[in-house]
Amino acid sequence: MKIKELIPNDEIINIGKYAETDIQNCTSDFRRADKGSLLFLLPGVSFNTYELIPEFLKSSPCAIVTEKISEFPKTRVPLIEVKNARRAFAFAMSALSKINYKELKFIGVTGTNGKTSTATMIYRILNLNGYRCGFIGTGKIEFCNKRYTDENYSMTCPDPDLLYPTLHTMQDDGCNVIVMEVSSHALELEKTAPISFDIGIFTGFSHEHIDFHGSMEAYFSAKEKLIKSAKRAIINFDDDGGKRLYDRYREKSTGVGVVWKSDVSATDVENYGLCGIGYIFRGKNFLTRVKLPLPGLYNIYNSMLAFEAAIEMNVTPKGIKEALESTDFIEGRCECIYDDITVIVDYAHTPRALENILKTSIYDKNPQQKITLVFGCGGERDCEKRPMMAAIAEKYADKIIVTNDNPRGEDEEKIISDITSGFRKARYGVIRDRSVAITYAIKSASPSDIVIIAGKGHEKYIYDKNGYRPFDEKEIIRSALKLRRSEVWNEN
Repeated sequence: MKIKELIPNDEIINIGKYAETDIQNCTSDFRRADKGSLLFLLPGVSFNTYELIPEFLKSSPCAIVTEKISEFPKTRVPLIEVKNARRAFAFAMSALSKINYKELKFIGVTGTNGKTSTATMIYRILNLNGYRCGFIGTGKIEFCNKRYTDENYSMTCPDPDLLYPTLHTMQDDGCNVIVMEVSSHALELEKTAPISFDIGIFTGFSHEHIDFHGSMEAYFSAKEKLIKSAKRAIINFDDDGGKRLYDRYREKSTGVGVVWKSDVSATDVENYGLCGIGYIFRGKNFLTRVKLPLPGLYNIYNSMLAFEAAIEMNVTPKGIKEALESTDFIEGRCECIYDDITVIVDYAHTPRALENILKTSIYDKNPQQKITLVFGCGGERDCEKRPMMAAIAEKYADKIIVTNDNPRGEDEEKIISDITSGFRKARYGVIRDRSVAITYAIKSASPSDIVIIAGKGHEKYIYDKNGYRPFDEKEIIRSALKLRRSEVWNEN
C-alpha cells in the first residue's frame, strides 16, 4: 500500500515527496524493520524514545514516521512528520489489515472496575443468541472458543500491531461483533482511534492509574473518550463519574442504576451472598426478574449494563435473562473453591475492587467465621493506592497476609513497605513468596473460614525482574487444600 493510504491527511504535517511510496508492513519496533517497512517512532511512556534514533536509522526502513523531524540528523532515510505518531500508527495498522468496518459492530467497555465481568456477560449473551461474537479483554482474546493469545498475555487492550491483524483474522473467521475492554491507557495512547464503537459502556470510576495519567481528572478524561466517540452510550448512573458523562452526552445515553432514578433500573434486590444476587430489571418498556449466580452487589451493575447492551443489539429479554442466569462464574472474579473452608480467587487490585470483594464475603459469613486476606500490589504501577488498600484490608479482614503480586522491575521491599504504611494495627503479616503465603493462609484457617486471594485472578504467571514465570494460583490452592486435608486426617 502507499503511505498516503495508511495515514489520515489530518495527521500529516510534512510528507514531502513520499506520499506515493509503497510499503509492505508497518512496525514501531526497529528490530523488526526492513527495506519494506514504514517505521513509527512512538513517544515513550517511561523513557525518551528519541534516544533510539540511531537504531531507527540503522534499520534502514522504507521511511520513518515521527512527531519531531527536528530531532533527527541529516539522513537519506525518508522522514514523515505527523501530529500524533501513536494515532497514525493505529490508523496505518488498521488500513494495512484491510478490515471491513461496515461488516463489524463494536461494543467497548471502560471503567475502573467491572470491565471484564461486563464484557464477558455481553460476550456470552450475544453468542448464545445468534451472534458470532469475539472477545478482546484482560488476559484473553478469543472467538468461537479459539484463543488467539497465550497464558502470558496480560494486556487489557492490545497494541495496534496485534489488535488490527487480530480483528482481520476474526472477520475472516466469520465474526460479526467484537466486545472489547477499552482501558484508559488504550484510549490515551490512541490504540482504538480507527474504531467507531456502536456502543460505549461506562462501568464506574475510582482511584487507579495515577502513575500513568498524573491526576484523577486526566484519568477521567481518557475514559471519557470512549463515551464521546461512541454512537450510543450505556452508563452506570449511580456512579459520580457516570452522572457527569450522562449529563454531557444525554442525547445518546441510557442511564442504568439502582439508587438513583434512571432510564433503566433494578428494584427488589436480593443478596444471596456467595450464591449470587437477584433483582427485577426494569427496562424502558418491560420488566423481568433476574437471578444471577454471580456473587456481589456490584454485579447488579455489571449485569444490567450487559442486559441493556444486548437490548441495543436486539436480543430479546428472554434470551438475555436465560444467558445471564446460566453464567455460573467468570474466571478469576469472585471465583469460589469450596472445601471445609471457602477460598475465593479475585482479580481485585484496586481499592474499590478490594472493598467490594471483602464486603461480599462479610455478607455471607456467620459470626464464628473469620476472613483471611492474601494480597499485594503490582510493581511499576500506581503507588498511591498501596496504603489505601491496606486500610481497606484492615477494616474488613480478620487476618491479613501481604505478599508479592507482579513486582515487575520494582524493588519488592519498596512495594511491601508502601502497603504496610497504610496499616494502623499490628494485625498483618508479610510472606513475600506468594505460593508460601497462599499455602499458609489455607493451612492455618479454621474450619468454615473464608480465605480471599486477591490481585491476580485469572492470571497464570508472575511477572518480576526476571520476566514471566508460570504461576497457577488455583493449582497452588488445590495443593494446599489437599495438604490441609491430609494433615487434618493424620491428626484424627
